[in-house]
Amino acid sequence: MGIIRRVRGWLSAVFADTDEDELEEEERPEGTAASIPARAVRPLESLICTPRDYKDARYAVQSLKEGKIVVIRLMEVDESLGQRILDFVSGAVYLLHGSMQLLGDDVLLCTPDTVRVEQGDYQFKVVAMPVFRRVGS
Repeated sequence: MGIIRRVRGWLSAVFADTDEDELEEEERPEGTAASIPARAVRPLESLICTPRDYKDARYAVQSLKEGKIVVIRLMEVDESLGQRILDFVSGAVYLLHGSMQLLGDDVLLCTPDTVRVEQGDYQFKVVAMPVFRRVGS
């Protein structure tokens, strides 16, 4: 009984984990991964949006915030409204650390920071990236 207690005490002392919650945010190095969300194991979801009004752009931004790939078709709106929607969505993409690409004259591809789009000669390739929560976000 004494030997088992000593071995258990030695093992707990040697392999004791420091709890990350005890670390202050100032002590945690920049860019340290805190957790991997479920997005890394779930398949990618997407939304194809054809806004007809300025209010419709918020659905695209909400989907992007949820981690979905958003394709915005600006074919149904005039040029000035299309520019307003583009400005609104590009601001949201910037705040969410995503990316935005123009696929044609009136088609935008908006991706969250968990997705990278590679462009070859005539095709686009969507690559899912591992997700780590940003410290301080």
